[in-house]
Amino acid sequence: MDNDRVLEAFFCLLKAGLWSTPISQTSCFPLDEKEWLVIFDIAKNQTVEGIIYDGIQKLDLNTLPKRELLLKWVVLINNTEKRNEEMIACIDEQIQFFDKIGVSGILLKGQGIAQLYSNPNRRICGDIDWYFNDSNDSQVLWKELHKRGIKLHRSTINSFDFKWRKCDVDIHIKLFDAFSPIAKYKLESKEIQELLRTGSYYFEGNSYKTLPPSLNILQVNLHILKHLLMYGIGLRQFCDSAVLYDKLYGKYDNKWLETTYKDVKIINWVEILHHFLVYYIGLSEDKLPFPLRKGITSTWLMKDVISTGNFGHYDNAFADILNSKIIVRKHKGKRLWYSFKKF
Repeated sequence: MDNDRVLEAFFCLLKAGLWSTPISQTSCFPLDEKEWLVIFDIAKNQTVEGIIYDGIQKLDLNTLPKRELLLKWVVLINNTEKRNEEMIACIDEQIQFFDKIGVSGILLKGQGIAQLYSNPNRRICGDIDWYFNDSNDSQVLWKELHKRGIKLHRSTINSFDFKWRKCDVDIHIKLFDAFSPIAKYKLESKEIQELLRTGSYYFEGNSYKTLPPSLNILQVNLHILKHLLMYGIGLRQFCDSAVLYDKLYGKYDNKWLETTYKDVKIINWVEILHHFLVYYIGLSEDKLPFPLRKGITSTWLMKDVISTGNFGHYDNAFADILNSKIIVRKHKGKRLWYSFKKF
């Protein structure tokens, strides 16, 4: 198997599906049955099977995978669409409940970003995440949920979770998980300033509040970094970052983002992230808040993401693709920070 060609084909399909564009490199097709199975497994492991499926629709008929595999893919897509519809219904119910008890939440990540996708129902959904920047509101919510017999779980000092129908819901009273006291202070100051300056934000046609554009991008990119350092993260979250930059271009504050990245000492990481978004996810460079720096590479990041999968669930099926050993999590943070420092 030509491993490089399989990865090239995978990322061609990802770009075509995410941005609704033609296949950029037709030379890596057709693929044989074994190669298609590898792409199918990578897509599932990265939770981007819906996006890859949309990319497959851009192929010529004579380069499509076999019917048996396509049918498996269709089943996954149907389940994804059904799950997304259930989650949207849960979010609508929760908004009504919040209004009834007099609290106000801001929808984070997940469905708050999915609506910006060209095909929202193709994005695999996870939990529903709400942010309450008013601590009194979160206390009222806890009491009202408890009163209704809903089982609550205090996951951290700054968050709790519960089940709403079949949906997992996380409530956050802190927007950022800071990695140092200085960064924590600076991020909280930035958050307050930006919320006061711009207020919360509504995507067109939606009834729920989200973070203002600049803060939304910052929160998602820090979330990626946090999970990458702890135990890995998949391509779905990188797609979220790329879609935010693309769809919110002209609405986010370029200078504010660049200054904030520098203030909290993550500018080196962000430059690597930007390279990854452009070269592997297909984001147009002109949608970034500042130009790519010469000499940056993200090849090592691509290999790490592909090998560890969504939230670090490593699958041995990908070892041959990358010609690498299984990643030991306890050493991962040191290795990644070393890579960041190089750039």
